[in-house]
Amino acid sequence: MNASLISADLIFGPDRWLTDHVLEVQPDGTISSLRPIRPEDQPKHYSGALVPGYVNAHVHLELSGLKGKIPKETGMIPFITSIVKTRSGIGAEEMRQAMIQEMQELHREGVVCIGDISNDASSLEIKRAHPEVFTHTFVEVFGSNPDFAAKAFEKGRDLLAEFQQAGLSASLTPHAPYSMSQELLTRLFGQAQDLMSIHWMESQEEAELFRQHSGAFLEFYRMIGVEVDVSRFQSAWEVFKSHIPQNQHLMLVHNTELNSTELTEIMSQVPQVHFCLCPRSNEYIHGKGPDPTLFLERTDRVCLGTDSLASNDDLGIFPEIQWLQCHFPEVSLHQCVKMATVAGAEALGQSDKFGIFAPGTKPGINWISGIDQGSVSLRAESQSTRLY
Repeated sequence: MNASLISADLIFGPDRWLTDHVLEVQPDGTISSLRPIRPEDQPKHYSGALVPGYVNAHVHLELSGLKGKIPKETGMIPFITSIVKTRSGIGAEEMRQAMIQEMQELHREGVVCIGDISNDASSLEIKRAHPEVFTHTFVEVFGSNPDFAAKAFEKGRDLLAEFQQAGLSASLTPHAPYSMSQELLTRLFGQAQDLMSIHWMESQEEAELFRQHSGAFLEFYRMIGVEVDVSRFQSAWEVFKSHIPQNQHLMLVHNTELNSTELTEIMSQVPQVHFCLCPRSNEYIHGKGPDPTLFLERTDRVCLGTDSLASNDDLGIFPEIQWLQCHFPEVSLHQCVKMATVAGAEALGQSDKFGIFAPGTKPGINWISGIDQGSVSLRAESQSTRLY
């Protein structure tokens, strides 16, 4: 079948919006070309912008059954305890059906690629059954007790093997600075991993733990009977800095409480680091989101995620763009789309497949309508529709 020609007022390019261009698209969504429009062309024109499929760089599919069941704005420790308590009351089939529904919804909303955190194999067959959404699974390991480091590492490695043997992209990753012993980090980084994703400086409680060695996390440790000594660390980065190699492909997620000093230190030691922001999730838990300008002033390695339905109303990425445009209008729509597409693809090691309109690729095509053409920004009535 012949390729179709489609055009729009704006077509996304990694460096700028393209005008007076057309996309030549095969029926299966493969991009044949992105080129200037010719006098003889008769493309189907869309008012607004054409952008690649969205990349959700951080999600927890395993928590899909928790939608609407966790209270908002409780802070980190009550949020964690609510998840543990609520999750235990949800049956495996209910959770499985919720994951299937969310994979279908991700596709409908134009998300083509996700970075998913997994602690068990419950999502494995669902991912295999829905290849329309590419998944990279971060098999998460954690454990503050050094006596159980070997057991935690072996458990993670066995789970990783299950995903890889199923033909799915996957890697081992640590959970967060507050949940890792030095012994477990030594084992983890003793085995090279292509991609790592770490929950990072998500809450004020975490900031207090490492900067003042006080706060709710210490009480939480006492409550669950875990002994943790963070007094030798002056920042979360000090927990990891002696372990992470300079060439590590690393994504730090949330970053709500990351300050400029720590940001500079991290970027100087790990040049390939990406920063993933999950604004609506942070607002759900803490009542506030991250400041994207802190990162965008220093790097374009900034991408978007949603976290889980325990801390978000949906897993769509366009609503994250809307949040950014509403709260930080100085961040351009082009920057927001770049975070939602090419930056996320790079963070997940999939920039050869997703994020840009490159000939021979199937990155997905979304149409953003209702754009204010004067300011090139979203309006209240703006919508995103998946075309391919």
